[in-house]
Amino acid sequence: MQKLLLSTLVLALAGCQVTVKSQDGTATTYGLGPTKTSSTPAPEATPAPATAPVSAISPATSNQAIPSGLYSAQLQTQHKDGKGKLQNEVSKYSYLVEDLGGGRALVKFIGEGSAADPGGFGGLMSGEAQAIGFAVYNKGVWQFSGKSEDGPCEARFTSDNNTLKHLSGRCSGAGNWGDLAWPRANTPLKFVRALQASERSMLQTGGGMAPRAASTPASSGSTNPYLGLIGKTFPHWDLPYKSFGFDAFNSKLDNINGAEMPEGKVTVYAVRKGSARYVLIAGTAGNGTDRVLDVRPVAPAAGKHFVAVSEEGDVATSCTLNGKRVSQVFAYAQPGKRGSYSATASGKGENVWLVQPGGTQVIALRQGEKLVCTQTVFSG
Repeated sequence: MQKLLLSTLVLALAGCQVTVKSQDGTATTYGLGPTKTSSTPAPEATPAPATAPVSAISPATSNQAIPSGLYSAQLQTQHKDGKGKLQNEVSKYSYLVEDLGGGRALVKFIGEGSAADPGGFGGLMSGEAQAIGFAVYNKGVWQFSGKSEDGPCEARFTSDNNTLKHLSGRCSGAGNWGDLAWPRANTPLKFVRALQASERSMLQTGGGMAPRAASTPASSGSTNPYLGLIGKTFPHWDLPYKSFGFDAFNSKLDNINGAEMPEGKVTVYAVRKGSARYVLIAGTAGNGTDRVLDVRPVAPAAGKHFVAVSEEGDVATSCTLNGKRVSQVFAYAQPGKRGSYSATASGKGENVWLVQPGGTQVIALRQGEKLVCTQTVFSG
């Protein structure tokens, strides 16, 4: 790893263990492995056939059919919270789908999920979402655009052998913990039964949250122009900035270009387009490649310095969340004195994120959560 004692201090992030230490010296460990960072971007990968970022759903390009019915998944896991208490995490997800033919479908998503809160108060955090709208089939993927009581929602999924595989999803107005209401990337939902008459009627009338069925999908209203990148692959650490629609990495604007977290099989890339900043989240796709899982806008008022926990390399960084040590976390923070950085989660956009243990789910910390990081520079 290249040494990073340049004009801007560069962080070397390690996806160590998500560990919370209490004041009495006891510790709760979620179990992570070492991580890597890169201070200089890898050479531009030879772009695959260009696909410009899109904010709206493209027209259907296939007569792909999907069996109409209810698809469901229920998951149970356990993790320790910030107080060291083992929490039972339960998630339930379902898709109601009515195939309209011609690569179009009416869809309702219902999801609720919980996760152990790594913050100082411990306990469980949870999220719920219900969205209804249209899905169109485009280049092998169903792209859903709908509405919830909180605002516009988007999702992507595939269908094969009576299984619906969820790829990504989010409602823009659901708040920081709304992501818990959606399955992790590549979660399979099994076909349970055919639609009931009442469910079909609900889909056709929009359930009070979406317009009646029409020949074209409703607009999502999303302001994120990069959701069309979700599902695309590229060589690990060779993010094709330009072909993905971003500005090339600029070390004068960003101190590092990314951070790797192997336990969750996640690599996070800091990217820009003009004055707008984004975090591109990629998961391991195999054969030395990454797959884009999400692209999340950074709050305009977020700090300028990308910071994340690291325990190896030329620069070690330790972080606390609400006074308790925590790792597998990253943020845009403000620099302070003696190599310290701080960030407070804002209600006006995302600036502090936590990677959930054992998977690829990245959650924005809720408003008021405070992250403080301190760096130690090693010479040699």
